Amino acid sequence: MNQNDEGDGRLVFEMDDAYGSVTIQGTRPDGGHFEHSTTLSGNVVTADLDTDMTLMFGDVFAQLVCTENDERTGSQVFILRVQKEAKE
Repeated sequence: MNQNDEGDGRLVFEMDDAYGSVTIQGTRPDGGHFEHSTTLSGNVVTADLDTDMTLMFGDVFAQLVCTENDERTGSQVFILRVQKEAKE
């Protein structure tokens, strides 16, 4: 990703199983946190890329949190690598 990137449906994950709901959570290099809902279609999870995810360059530690009947059933950790925005 590039710093300050954003866009609808930019993150797509294929899961082994379908879940009741999945949220995306993360921590930026400056210590700021984010949490967003996702869209599920069968076992495919789609998330929007929001500017609070790409505000700071560096590694953004993130996870998909899966729930079923309001109980956390699992998570999948990943890193969004955000490069510094080029200056004109």
